[in-house]
Parts: sequence; structure tokens; C-alpha cells
Amino acid sequence: MEALFTFMIKSGALLLLFYCAYYFLLRKETFFKNNRWFLLAGLFTSVILPLIVFTKVVLVDADPIANVNNNQINTLDTISDNAFNINWNLISHFIVLVS
Repeated sequence: MEALFTFMIKSGALLLLFYCAYYFLLRKETFFKNNRWFLLAGLFTSVILPLIVFTKVVLVDADPIANVNNNQINTLDTISDNAFNINWNLISHFIVLVS
């Protein structure tokens, strides 16, 4: 379900990008055939582009890990405990108050 939500957000953002480009750049053009192809390309791109996943492979040498002492490991554990969390309830209340 999360993958579908992410796909819909990416697809919607791409559609918005293509619509803004059309609205600000091509709205008053008289080449209707070119405008039609641009809008169709935007639809196909907004469906295909979110399906492409980019991955980055990072190779780590195993030797430096053997030289790490206990104090460094403990500090890494405490840093990971202080993760950044977003309070979505507070954000939604703020959006309701602003609008």
C-alpha cells in the first residue's frame, strides 16, 4: 500500500510539473498538434518515470572496522537513537489553521 501511495505522489508531482510547463510556456501557442503531443508525453512520462528506481552501490573495506574501539561504537549507537521524527498531527493542525 505504501508503494502505491509513493507512486501516486510521484506521478501527481510529474503531472503538476507538466501542467505548469504547459500553462506557462505553451498555453498561447497555436501549434495545437505539438501541444497535444506534449500533453500526451506528459501523461506517459508521469506513469513510467516513477517506476524507475535508482540504486547506488557503496563498497566498504572490511579492514577499518576491525580497528574501531568500544567508545566509538557506543557513540554511534547514541547518535542513531536520536533519529528525526515528524509529528504529522501537528503538521495537519497547522495546515488546517492556515487554510
